Amino acid sequence: AGSVALGYLAYLAATGRLSGSGPTSPAERAQLMESGWRPDSVKIGNSWVSYQTMQPLNVPASAVANAFESWHQGGADAARVDKVQAAVFATVRSQLNQSFLSGLADLIEAVEGSGNTTDRAMGVVGRIAGGFVPLAAATRTVAHATDPYVRQAKGATETIKAGIPGLSTSVPARLDRFGKEIVREGGPLRRGADALNVSTENTDPVLLELGRLKVGMGMPGTTVTLRGVNLADTRDDKRFVHQLKGTTTYTALSALVRSSRYREMSDGQKADVLADVIERTRTQTGAAAKGALVGRVMADPARAETFKQALIKQLGGSQ
Repeated sequence: AGSVALGYLAYLAATGRLSGSGPTSPAERAQLMESGWRPDSVKIGNSWVSYQTMQPLNVPASAVANAFESWHQGGADAARVDKVQAAVFATVRSQLNQSFLSGLADLIEAVEGSGNTTDRAMGVVGRIAGGFVPLAAATRTVAHATDPYVRQAKGATETIKAGIPGLSTSVPARLDRFGKEIVREGGPLRRGADALNVSTENTDPVLLELGRLKVGMGMPGTTVTLRGVNLADTRDDKRFVHQLKGTTTYTALSALVRSSRYREMSDGQKADVLADVIERTRTQTGAAAKGALVGRVMADPARAETFKQALIKQLGGSQ
């Protein structure tokens, strides 16, 4: 009976309807998340439903799903022992996603994650401190119910605010690769009480093409320089550049995917032209953002003076 059950789980994983912890590559993960995919979930109809609360099914399900993902991602050239090791580590990550192990998961992410070390550490401090807020779980549930946006907390203070109703709106919303603010599905009741973390599949033609052709596309870069000095040195500036590059790139890709010329191309040609449009559009948009950022800097006397001194230093002290 156990073998039959595992065989069915393997069938679901092989047909793309059972997910493990997913890829560690930020670009690949962003692509999947935007498509509606969720880690450690099973696809029912056009929705992904978390199996983490379906105990004891969650353990064999994550083991099978992560084993399939590791074999699939490793490819024919990967050593068998490496695939087994990757499957085991991925299964451990899946189990750490459960709420009662979230503290350990946060610690591992802080130690081994990517990005600024200080930001990672302060994020962990904030999540731990948030646990001491009275009725922390209840307030977080109410915050999710009343605030539809996924917040991008930076540092301990914002991490705590993101879980408190009324204060969560002071934390900037997280942006996807196309500069759109990420919104939780459903109304207040579903957002607050959805223990299964149901996510509906996204049928956007641009996302479908990027996924089908495996065109890698990470988050847009937010560095814009003038004579070697970064103009986007504040959080608002970086957000502005992110949104501008993201929305412009999506508009260009959407027009391309819907064109008759694109439909006549082979899949190889489509993948190449999609990658080229992403790179060219982001480069051109970054150049176009430079003028707007100069205006932002010059409108603030303190920033203008700081920029002037940085520019003089970059140019070797010449006025």
